[in-house]
Amino acid sequence: MSISLDGKYLTLGSKDGDICVVEVKKMEISHWSKRLHLGTSIASLEFCPSRKVVLTTSNQWGAMVTKLNVPADWKEWQIYLLLLGLFLASAVAFYIFFEKSDSFWNFPVSREQQTRRNIDSFLGDAQSADPNVFGPLDM
Repeated sequence: MSISLDGKYLTLGSKDGDICVVEVKKMEISHWSKRLHLGTSIASLEFCPSRKVVLTTSNQWGAMVTKLNVPADWKEWQIYLLLLGLFLASAVAFYIFFEKSDSFWNFPVSREQQTRRNIDSFLGDAQSADPNVFGPLDM
């Protein structure tokens, strides 16, 4: 029995020469090699510190290196790249919905109601020379 350096995998050897790699968190078999050391028991097994390979030894067959077919870990930059992609996709979707709809929330509007407000109705006429824009004031 051997545990990987990162603690994610546990390797078990059998008397028949088989090895089994178990993912510790899920307690599921992630790799199974049958008859690796045919008919003899596994004497020792070790994980390689730099790669996903296991070194097994037996008295009759000697040493064997087995490459594990376990899924690769996510790198930190891959996670940030995925988050950036999701953010950009949501920004594009927001822009498309905002430009294609009359109202962002798409509330139903009556026929008499103007769908988009004109900024001039708030500010008044820019060409007007009337200094009293708000009309007569009673004092």
